[in-house]
Amino acid sequence: MQPSNKKLISVKDLYVTFNSGKKKTEAVRGVTLNINKGETVALVGESGSGKSVTALSLMQLLPYPLAQHPSGSIKLDGKEIIGANKKTIREIRGNRISMVFQEPMTSLNPLHSIGRQVAEALIVNKALRKSEAWREAQKLLKLVSLGAASERMNAYPHELSGGQRQRVMIAMALSCSPDLLIADEPTTALDVTVQAEILELLKDLKKRLAMSMLLITHDLNIVRGLSDRMYVMKDGHILEEGITSLVFSSPKSEYTKLLIDSEPKGVPLLPPSDSREVIRCDSLRVYFSKKSGIFRRHDRSIKAVDDVSLVVKEGQTVGVVGESGSGKTTLGLALLRLQQSSGNIVFQGTVISKKGFRAMRPLRRDMQIVFQDPFSSLSPRMSVSEIITEGMLVHGIGKNRSEREHLIVNSLKEVSVDPDVRNRYPHEFSGGQRQRIAIARALALKPKFMVLDEPTSSLDMTVQMQIIDLLRELQERRRLAYLFISHDLRVIRALSHEVIVLKDGIVLERGSSEKIFNQPTHDYTRNLISAALN
Repeated sequence: MQPSNKKLISVKDLYVTFNSGKKKTEAVRGVTLNINKGETVALVGESGSGKSVTALSLMQLLPYPLAQHPSGSIKLDGKEIIGANKKTIREIRGNRISMVFQEPMTSLNPLHSIGRQVAEALIVNKALRKSEAWREAQKLLKLVSLGAASERMNAYPHELSGGQRQRVMIAMALSCSPDLLIADEPTTALDVTVQAEILELLKDLKKRLAMSMLLITHDLNIVRGLSDRMYVMKDGHILEEGITSLVFSSPKSEYTKLLIDSEPKGVPLLPPSDSREVIRCDSLRVYFSKKSGIFRRHDRSIKAVDDVSLVVKEGQTVGVVGESGSGKTTLGLALLRLQQSSGNIVFQGTVISKKGFRAMRPLRRDMQIVFQDPFSSLSPRMSVSEIITEGMLVHGIGKNRSEREHLIVNSLKEVSVDPDVRNRYPHEFSGGQRQRIAIARALALKPKFMVLDEPTSSLDMTVQMQIIDLLRELQERRRLAYLFISHDLRVIRALSHEVIVLKDGIVLERGSSEKIFNQPTHDYTRNLISAALN
C-alpha cells in the first residue's frame, strides 16, 4: 500500500512537562507532526531529545500525573486522544496503536513463559481461545525469525538473548494487526543479519496489513532505507522535517548535518610494545543442561561456549561478533567468573578458574563489565550518585564522602553526562543516558580489564563517536584491556585490534581486524560483514 494523504495521526503544538517536586521540566516543546495512512515516519535525534516521550504520548502511556500535557492535541482519525476516557484508551492500545519498546527485558514478565505472554495479547485483544491463541503465538514467533519457535514457547525471558527478547516484543506488538506500529529502537539489540530480516519483515507487514509506522531510531541507515518522511528532534523541538531522501541529500539545519555525518570512524590505537597479558582462557566451555518432562530430568546439553581460547593484553581490544545466541555474552561472563565454566582462566598471572565467590572479591575492582541492558543493570531504587558510589564503598575507594563525590563528578563528565543530574533516578533518563551512566560506574573503579557487552547499542550516532573516542583515550592512558562484544561491525572495526567470530559457541574465524574485514575466509563472516557494511 502506498502512503496516502489521509491523516491517521495528527499531533499539533504538543507540550509534555514532568513534575518533580516544585521543579517542572519540559521534555517536549511545541511538537507538530503528522502520520498518514500507510506511511512510515521516522523520528530521529539524540538521546533525551524527546522522541520516546512523544511516542508514549500517542498511546497515553506517560506516568500521569507526574507527566502532563499543559497544551497541545493528539488526534487519531480526527478524534482527540488527550483527555479521552479509559475505555477509549483501552480500545486504542494494542488494537489501533501498538508499540515495540526499547528495552525488551523490562517489558516482558519474568515470571511467565514467552508463549503465554504472546498468547495473552491475542486472548485479551482478539478474544481467542487459549488453544487458538497458543497456535497463533507460535506462528508469530516463527514470523519474526525466532529460532526453534516451538521450543521457545515454554522459555522464560531470562533464557533468551537480548535479540531474541526483542523479537518476542515485535511479535506481541504485531499480534493484533494495529493501524499504527510505534517501533522505538526496534533493532537495537539485534545482530546485523537479523536486523535486515526484521526490517524486511516490518516492510512486508506494513504493506500487507496497510499499517502505518512511527520509527524511532538513532541508526540513520535504517531511517534512509525504511521511512518515507522524517522529523529531526533536539531538546524537545522539531528542527527539521521532510521527505527522507531530500533531508539526507539537502539537510537544512547544522544539527541534521551533524547527525548524517556521524558514524564510527578511525582505527584502534596501537597497543604498547611492552604490553603484558591481562587475561587468558584456554579451552573454555560453558554447557547448559536442558531439562524436560514432568520430573524435569536432564535431556541434553546446550553448548553455549565450546572450546574457546583467547588472550587479551594491556592496551588491546579483542572484538567478539556473531548473531544473537552465538555465545558472545556467555563468553564474557565466564571470563569474569560470573558464569560457571570449565577450562583454564588466568587473570594477571593468577589462575582464577577454580576460585570461589570470596576469593574472587578482591579481584573484582580490576575486572568490570558494562551490560547490554542499562535499565535492568541499574537499581531503580538508587540515585545515579548512589549507584556509582556503591562500587567505591565495596572496594574502599575514596577517603571520605567529599573525595568520592569528586570521583563521581569526573566519571560522569567523562561520559558526557551532566554531573548536576547525579541525584536523579534511572527512570528519569533515556536509554542512551542510562548506558552512559553504566559506563561511568565501571570506569569509576579504574579497572584493568573491561567486558563491554554492546555498550553503544542504546546510544545515538553522535554519542557513539564520543564513547568510542573516550574508550580509545582511556585505553591509551590507562593501558586498559577490553573484550568488546557487539553486533555493530562498524564499532568493532573502529575499536578492535583482533576479532573473534562466534557461531553456536564455536570460534569460526579469528584474526586481526584488518584481515577479518578485508579478507574473511568463512561464508558466515562474509554474510555478517555484507549485512553490516553494505
